[in-house]
Amino acid sequence: MLVASASIPGVFPPTLIEVEGQGRKLSEMHVDGGVIIPFFVAPEALMLWTPRVKGDDRPGHVRVIVNGKIGGGFAFTRGGTLSIISRAWETMSQALMRTHLAASAAFSRRSGGQLQFAAIPDDAAVDTSGLDFTADNRQALFRLGYDSMVAGSAWRTPDIPVEPAAATQGSSPPYPR
Repeated sequence: MLVASASIPGVFPPTLIEVEGQGRKLSEMHVDGGVIIPFFVAPEALMLWTPRVKGDDRPGHVRVIVNGKIGGGFAFTRGGTLSIISRAWETMSQALMRTHLAASAAFSRRSGGQLQFAAIPDDAAVDTSGLDFTADNRQALFRLGYDSMVAGSAWRTPDIPVEPAAATQGSSPPYPR
């Protein structure tokens, strides 16, 4: 499974895992789980669940370590196919991560718990592609994490969405039409 978790589609080949079911032997292809969901807190069917009594089956504190940046910042992208695919994958992955952090944080709050996450700051000047294995880049990432922990800024709580104010007669809607 560890090898499969590093099998990024289009970058590394899928991992074949031998399985047996209903009297047949098969080889299943497995790739990085981030293709479906960036991390696991609860089954999808429970993410909208609210306990009957506050504190029932509470999850406690959930901590998520994100291996990268989560902001969707501006960046130049070269016009080649691989550059465009890479940028699209990065943008999609970051958006999925932000959405899943928000949904998991809401689930945790409804259940009487709290979710915190640690991620590489969006303004960090390090390669976070996961493909730069040079010692200098790995040491820069380690130093960044270490300094964040020492400063007490490593763990963050996702922003809580604010309900838009009720639209009054004659005012513009909270979203563009």
